[in-house]
Amino acid sequence: KPAGGEYLWDSRLKGKVFDFVQSYDKTYIRDISNAANVKNLLIRLRVPPHDLVALAHDDTLLHSGKNGFLITGSGFYSKNLMEKPVFTVWGPFLNGTLEYGAMSTIVSKNEAGETAQIAYVSIPESRKDTMRFLQGLQSYLRREIRRLEQGGSQ
Repeated sequence: KPAGGEYLWDSRLKGKVFDFVQSYDKTYIRDISNAANVKNLLIRLRVPPHDLVALAHDDTLLHSGKNGFLITGSGFYSKNLMEKPVFTVWGPFLNGTLEYGAMSTIVSKNEAGETAQIAYVSIPESRKDTMRFLQGLQSYLRREIRRLEQGGSQ
């Protein structure tokens, strides 16, 4: 953990999120939604127009955007089947332990046992791939935060 004991989000990390997604395993990334699905997800997950999408996963069979998740510069938007959308800022993701949650979710659990929903992925193999991706993103951003705290630039 950093000197202050908690990983703090820094707006300079937004670009790092996009860099990580672009450099990640293309086998996983190519399965991410096309533009039409992203539009549906943006509407159903209630993403503000100014929030740029780094990664989108439409989890519906017919790509209707009714459930899935998005990673943006502000955090994580996710929606379970037949549930309301959930938004989680970067703090809980950076400071928690990623776990499989109930009902096909991936959550971040803090030391007090509180969870924050990060993603919804119904297919077990895809959920494993997504967990690996999120763990890699979490490690990468934690390293970048430590680097910035030590006086590193963008």
